[in-house]
Amino acid sequence: KKEMEENISALKRIYEKALELERKNQLLKAKYNNDEKYARLHKRLVEKGTLTNSESKLCSVLSGLKIVVDEQIEKNTKILTNENFVSKMILRLVIDQFNHNIDITPAVAKNVKTLLVQEYINEYEFNLA
Repeated sequence: KKEMEENISALKRIYEKALELERKNQLLKAKYNNDEKYARLHKRLVEKGTLTNSESKLCSVLSGLKIVVDEQIEKNTKILTNENFVSKMILRLVIDQFNHNIDITPAVAKNVKTLLVQEYINEYEFNLA
């Protein structure tokens, strides 16, 4: 009986942590107009911890990036069928957006570009299915 009570207690703690994580994820997603791509990108960049200590600065940069990337893709969603073109376009936009606020190395810019291109292409392919 005692072991069962301990298991129930452990499960409650896990459940409470899961609820808190979900709450934080929803708040982060809301910062990007509920765009999961940018919430995931934000989390990956914060995990690495090499860009900036300021999450608000990162959020500001990524929000600006979201606006310009979305504008380009909304003009012509077919560009998502050309990964090379999208990759070059997004890299240029990443460098432009970050250079105004956060210094990034070419390697970090390429990493951000790679993550973002994959997010957009995955979303595009999912929506086609």
